[in-house]
Amino acid sequence: MGREDVAVAVDGSLYRFHPHFHDLMMEKTEHLVNPGIKFRLMLSHDGSGKGAALVAAVAHRVEEEKKKQQQPLARGVKDLNLNS
Repeated sequence: MGREDVAVAVDGSLYRFHPHFHDLMMEKTEHLVNPGIKFRLMLSHDGSGKGAALVAAVAHRVEEEKKKQQQPLARGVKDLNLNS
């Protein structure tokens, strides 16, 4: 993801009500992420609805960033074609 600080929303009864599940998830997740990456697990109510909206927003943002990165390249290629 290229981020040094990440918040992860978690939904579900097991995470919400089990007295040790948060700590267990933190411990196991620490083994999976690159050293130096900070992360937080946060309880999210209505995770499916909010999760779907979040995924759509992130997908849109990623697509917009790709378009911005490709615009200078496209202009450069267009300039090359005009000059030849």
